[in-house]
Amino acid sequence: MRILGVRHSALQQSYVRILIIFCLLPFIHQACSNSRYASSHSEEVTHSIAQNVVEDTVNSRPDKLTSQFSPKDGKAVSFIKLHNIKGAHQLRWDWINPDGELYATSNDFLLKTRPGYERDHITAWHTLSIRDQPAATLPGTWKVMVYLDDKPLDTQIFTISPAKCPGVRGVGWAVIIGISSYQDTRISRLHYADKDAQALYEWIISPEGGKYAPERVKLLINERATGRNIKYLLNDWLKKALKEDKVTVYFAGHGSSESPESQGNYYLLPYDTEYDRISSTAFPMWDIETALRRYIRARKVIVLADACHSGGVGQSFDMARRAGRGVLLNNRISSALEGLSKVGDGICVISASDTNQFSQESERWGGGHGVFTYFLQKGLQGDADYNADGEVNLGELTPYLSQNVRRETENQQSPIVSGTFDPALTIGQ
Repeated sequence: MRILGVRHSALQQSYVRILIIFCLLPFIHQACSNSRYASSHSEEVTHSIAQNVVEDTVNSRPDKLTSQFSPKDGKAVSFIKLHNIKGAHQLRWDWINPDGELYATSNDFLLKTRPGYERDHITAWHTLSIRDQPAATLPGTWKVMVYLDDKPLDTQIFTISPAKCPGVRGVGWAVIIGISSYQDTRISRLHYADKDAQALYEWIISPEGGKYAPERVKLLINERATGRNIKYLLNDWLKKALKEDKVTVYFAGHGSSESPESQGNYYLLPYDTEYDRISSTAFPMWDIETALRRYIRARKVIVLADACHSGGVGQSFDMARRAGRGVLLNNRISSALEGLSKVGDGICVISASDTNQFSQESERWGGGHGVFTYFLQKGLQGDADYNADGEVNLGELTPYLSQNVRRETENQQSPIVSGTFDPALTIGQ
């Protein structure tokens, strides 16, 4: 095994470091020492953006994968893994700032393998310093372009958020809803939606947690979560939030379309929803959109929804199931939730599962929680604080949720994030 290291100076005081680890596996086939890297790049290169690298003499790897950085982050790392490489090559990174200008380059670095040998893989990375460097003052969309032998190898996009404006700090408002049991017992009961809502409520008002003032947080659980009460909180109570404030809305319960034939009309199901009158008793998704558009003035809104527990709720769906029309019972509530993020900038919507997936809940997660809220809690409590600055922002929380929920459910549930928002935004104060 041979390790080669090199240092380069970057433009505008950006410190970069390349450490390339060559891993030699048994002889594969004879090749000329000047052989080219002829394989398809899409099959033979892995390119990741991360906050750090775990260095190992055998298998270095990127750590804390993300595409969203804040000015407080120490660095952005472009990590490359080349497979089945032989011969001599030149590798280069170019970092392009939001104005489309070259900000930093690694210059060419020579990769050279022993004549006649093919290496299983080579890992290499290049680092862009952010904190206390000019990059921290250039918010927006960045690109890192990697070249092999002066030919484009791969490009990755990432963002650096604007620095927080000191002195203009609003307060937090929250509406937290959890419904496990419904007034109409024909609607299937959930096990832990109410417990999930209670747990988030306790964290969000805790001085050690979200630090929200209790008088600015409303909790609706089971029989209190009627359609009338939900509408009042969204349309009237949240009017009190100023534009510089932050609003968090959490819903755990059933979501459904009107019927298998009306897949364009989507609803969240309050406690008093009637099994055979979904369209007239459930809470329409467009009423939430109206609240965001007309009544909630806050420019920072976070919507957390765990509403994808079945392929449809109500009499028409059960009739379709009994008739064997299961092919029609697609769960598309997450698509409707995603549409809320299009109301305007500053809205982040995190749905617990993707289209045609169902949210899971079990005793295995914290003694009884939905898997989404279980990892939401763990992330907010510090597990997602990748840069160890004492705050968990959305740029850290969203990849943490995605990775852990997918792993725990063996890819059967994948949280979806949508919206145009500042990744440095935190749910807590």
